[in-house]
Amino acid sequence: MPVEEDSPAVVEPHYLPVSVVKRSPITDKVMVTSSGITQSRWSTAVIAAVGGRIIGLPDELEPGVMVSRDRLMAEIDPVTYQAEVDLARSRVAEAELSLARTRHEQTVVLRDKNTKSLTPLARHEPQVKAAKAEKVASESSLVQALQQLSDTRIKAPFDGIILDQKVTPAKWVQPGEELFVIADSHSIDIKVELPAKLWNRLTEVTPGMVATVTNRQGHTWPATVRYLSPVRDQKTRQRSLVLKVAEPYQGEHRLLPDQLVTVSFDGREYEDVFRIPASSVTDDGQVWTVDKDGRLITEDISVLYHADPYSTIVRFATMPDESRQIVKYPLGSMLKGQKVKPVLQDSGNGDES
Repeated sequence: MPVEEDSPAVVEPHYLPVSVVKRSPITDKVMVTSSGITQSRWSTAVIAAVGGRIIGLPDELEPGVMVSRDRLMAEIDPVTYQAEVDLARSRVAEAELSLARTRHEQTVVLRDKNTKSLTPLARHEPQVKAAKAEKVASESSLVQALQQLSDTRIKAPFDGIILDQKVTPAKWVQPGEELFVIADSHSIDIKVELPAKLWNRLTEVTPGMVATVTNRQGHTWPATVRYLSPVRDQKTRQRSLVLKVAEPYQGEHRLLPDQLVTVSFDGREYEDVFRIPASSVTDDGQVWTVDKDGRLITEDISVLYHADPYSTIVRFATMPDESRQIVKYPLGSMLKGQKVKPVLQDSGNGDES
């Protein structure tokens, strides 16, 4: 019998395996994130308008305590100022009496004599004028004395939170001495500086634009833009905007001044973009893809922004609306048109770690 010869085995070509991810174009809204510093709104020193000894200082007034407008914060001994008020009232009464007496004398003169032949002095005109001026001066002195007496009761100028206390019971204070520092309790400001690349990712910034503020503990507050600075910082050359957080001291968690916070804005919306692994972008700003025939292609892209440390949002220069197999880890030895064996890593548009 004839011996059957074995047919030669078919050797499959060996192609370089490459890791790829399948990506489709998406519509993505960028989240613009920056840092800012909280600042007191209307931080004001409460000072003593008059001098004297402190005789009243509520025990509950400490830094961090909320005070309402016109709340009594401290009281200076009023005895001296009450005496000044009494003296001023006495002088007003004397001036009124003097004016009345002078007017009576003028009336008698004008009634009994021929006024045409009399001089102004004889008609008591300058005497009446002087008496009126004395009355006005005494009344002004009374107003001043009453104001100083009122100033012995030091009150909160607006609804606020106490930031600092510098006065102690029984202390002698001088006019102009700082007693407390308070800030507006209904709002707190946050100054944020943004480089040009972040400004470009935002839609038009206008007062009232909404943002989210997050502190280091992860607590969040809604914020709105108060105003946009019309000039750039002379040192950083960055533009800044100021946001406000309403009622920052209410609730379980307080947003306090001089804290570093993270501010997040909803930015522009991009269509026909790809969320790809950051590792896929080469040093020269290109991406390797695998076509339907399993061959390598280099494609030009525009990097729009980095979504996170592992993902980059890009737009392809050609056919931006078509899905692709994207090489996850490009190698320096890859050649255009090279036949490869794609190894699928995932098929979604999720982040890559």
